This record gives sequence, structure tokens and C-alpha cells, in this order.
Amino acid sequence: MMIPSSLNSSDSDHGFQIAPMVDVVFVLLLFFMALAGLRQVEGFLPGQLAYRGNGQPDDFVLVVDISARGLVQCNGSELAGESVQDFSSVKTWLREVAGVDETTSVLLRPDGGATHERFIQILAALHEVGVKKIKFG
Repeated sequence: MMIPSSLNSSDSDHGFQIAPMVDVVFVLLLFFMALAGLRQVEGFLPGQLAYRGNGQPDDFVLVVDISARGLVQCNGSELAGESVQDFSSVKTWLREVAGVDETTSVLLRPDGGATHERFIQILAALHEVGVKKIKFG
């Protein structure tokens, strides 16, 4: 007995099923909508970086001052000007002139209006030359 070709399942074509694709799109849409509400908005918080405390400069080998304009002075002599391009001279001065190593104690005194960028640059320079004892004043 022969089976009619219309009953043979291998020959029939069901076509492209759109319903599962729509379900996937809706699930993705729901996922992204739920996560969009969790996005954090960053804002600007005004404030002073630090103030000159009562740290005694006599207890430290190196005293680094950062002015509000971005000038960096070390033991009274100017190291870097206002521009960021002058920053490479700070590392050179620390290594060659001051002879800074891991036993050197440093007092870092940023002015109240000093930028965080300059402060972090000086901290990075001190870290690169191996300073481990830093106090903020």
C-alpha cells in the first residue's frame, strides 16, 4: 500500500515560523528596558581637594607643594609649571636631583584649589620612583 505524498512529513514545508522570533525580540526588549533604569548618572560635586594642615615640614625629607594654579614646588624650588607637558621634569628631578627612594618620607601639601589631576600626577610620580611614606598636610 502506498502512502499519499500529502501525508509524508519529510516532503511538507512548514515555512518560516515568525512567532518564536517575535518572542525573542520581546524578551530582549524587556531586558534592555529593565536595565536602562539602572543606569547611574554621574554628577559634579564641588569641593576643596585638601587644606594645608599642621604637618611639620622638619619631619620630612621632601616637602611637595601643589598650588591652585598647578605649580609644583619641592622643598621651595619650582619643579613643574602650569601645563601638563612640564610634568615629566618632576619624575626626572625626583630620581636624579633629590635621590628619592623607598625610605624617603614625603609631605604632600596641595593648596585648597589644586586640581585632582595634578594631585594624582604627583602621586603617580612618587609611586614610580618608589616612595612608600607619604603624608598629606
